[in-house]
Amino acid sequence: MNDSSKPADPVLDVLQEDIKKRIDGRFPGAGIELSGDSGRMQISVTSNEFASMTRLQKQQSVYACISELITGGKLHAVSISTLTTDD
Repeated sequence: MNDSSKPADPVLDVLQEDIKKRIDGRFPGAGIELSGDSGRMQISVTSNEFASMTRLQKQQSVYACISELITGGKLHAVSISTLTTDD
């Protein structure tokens, strides 16, 4: 989310909305939190769908949602955190 003391960055806003849309398409109703800048993004996803997945599977499933943005050069560095509502 953007810090309210910083001016709005329409490019970053569009990128964040794109990321949220992609993740929500795979994990409907998930809690999605984003922070970072146009090249680096910290992504936190909370979904009970992760309960039966290994740590690697969780990371891979979120990465798959955004891989097109990474290979296309819109994202350069990503940190992914995955949680269930019980975590």
